Amino acid sequence: MFLVLPTVFNAILGLYVIIKEQYTNKRFRQWFMNHTKVVSILAIMASADVAMLNMIWSKIGGFQFLSAPTAGKAEIIVFWGSFINIFIEDVPQFIIRVS
Repeated sequence: MFLVLPTVFNAILGLYVIIKEQYTNKRFRQWFMNHTKVVSILAIMASADVAMLNMIWSKIGGFQFLSAPTAGKAEIIVFWGSFINIFIEDVPQFIIRVS
């Protein structure tokens, strides 16, 4: 339960953020069409931790494929998803390891 629930939560939230941005943000949709491989890889990685989606708009190294235009709401959703993830994944795992 402590492994499956966080993975399902992260996967659903990650897909929700990507799909929502794709339908509500024209510039993101264009960027998405040009960088589908990067989005696919990061979406799979987001199943482990939804904070991986921060890589999409991080602009690390000035790379175009890590410079997605976002409306800002996606970043807020990912932040709160990461916060909730602490309580459904990290705290139970900490309790199991300590006891």
